[in-house]
Amino acid sequence: NEFRFHNQRLIIHGNLIRTDQKKISADAQAGITATAPRQNINTSAIPREQYLQLCKQAKQIQTEFRTLVNQFAGTHSGNASFRKTLKSEVRSLEKINGDYNGDGSQLLDVEGGQITFTNLDDLYNTIPVVMNKADVVQFKDKIQNPYGVGYGDIKFSIRMSNGHIVELKLLPERIAEISTREHAYYERIRRGEGLSRAEMREYKGMRREYEDAWDEILNVNIQR
Repeated sequence: NEFRFHNQRLIIHGNLIRTDQKKISADAQAGITATAPRQNINTSAIPREQYLQLCKQAKQIQTEFRTLVNQFAGTHSGNASFRKTLKSEVRSLEKINGDYNGDGSQLLDVEGGQITFTNLDDLYNTIPVVMNKADVVQFKDKIQNPYGVGYGDIKFSIRMSNGHIVELKLLPERIAEISTREHAYYERIRRGEGLSRAEMREYKGMRREYEDAWDEILNVNIQR
């Protein structure tokens, strides 16, 4: 019952996105012509070699990507941040082997960044900026339809000048803060590490934290 109530609240949250913001999102989705974007690598190589190809490409465009994202952030008072390192070899190979059946061309987030915002107006108004200034090959609005736990963002896959595809997320500051803590617990569970009872209670309680955060964000949004 608690899980059903949580999902119902998420559906309600999605319905509280304003009509003008839904149109911005729909226009962005309509502007995507690529289907199932892929990295330009030799997929006949073993997965580790594919990963190394991706890392080489990503390093070539790091400065270009970060300059671009900082420009996007500056247009509507966003705060840009980036991966401290490229996606790890261990996690990348798990994805390549487990999710993509050995095809590393489907791994689109070896390099990535995010922009956080204090309100949804600035967030949604940044979408057309990204669409107009970058080669966006994939767009997903998970604010209107959040993930089960409650996390939601706007996600772009962007093809850089050397052909390498990177990931950019736009999300509210409060959701980013909860996500940082939630993801740390998730990674420990995924690695088979145990959580203390207090940690498990906090982890399970993050559903409610997400719900309350979205309530606050969306209540402000519909009043603007």
